[in-house]
Amino acid sequence: MRENGDGSPLEFVLTRSECKKDYAESILPKLRLRTRREVQGKASMRGRRVLVVEDEAVVALMIVDLLVQAECIVIGPAATTGSALDLIEREAFDCAVLDVKLLDGQVFPVADALAARGVPFLFATGYQSDTLGARYAEVPRIEKVYDCADLLDALAGLLESKPRAA
Repeated sequence: MRENGDGSPLEFVLTRSECKKDYAESILPKLRLRTRREVQGKASMRGRRVLVVEDEAVVALMIVDLLVQAECIVIGPAATTGSALDLIEREAFDCAVLDVKLLDGQVFPVADALAARGVPFLFATGYQSDTLGARYAEVPRIEKVYDCADLLDALAGLLESKPRAA
């Protein structure tokens, strides 16, 4: 059990079907995990509320851990469009990280709901930008497998001029 950025407990339960050993072994060596000092250097991230929408448990855990180290308040992770939309209705966010393909389909209804609320987001996905369509052409995208520094830098860029969520 870890602690979330707001002091509340953060717990993950992985089932065998959610944690695919081959996937974890293929992705984890490619990630450059950052030291706590490097992550804490991102002062613009401290206290920011970040929605994580990712259906791969290993990737979701990596993102959450990175954001907690950066002293963000993590909302999620949500593995389905339905659970993400539910969080959007109940919570306030400064920004969001969205995988495109989720357990119950594509994330575009979530992206639309965030855009309607003026919440900046980025796609963290293996999909090419042309797959996202013209509607999302201007949305930042980082390609899996990405470096953790790339994710933090992209999120910090989204938040440069955005006031904090209430």
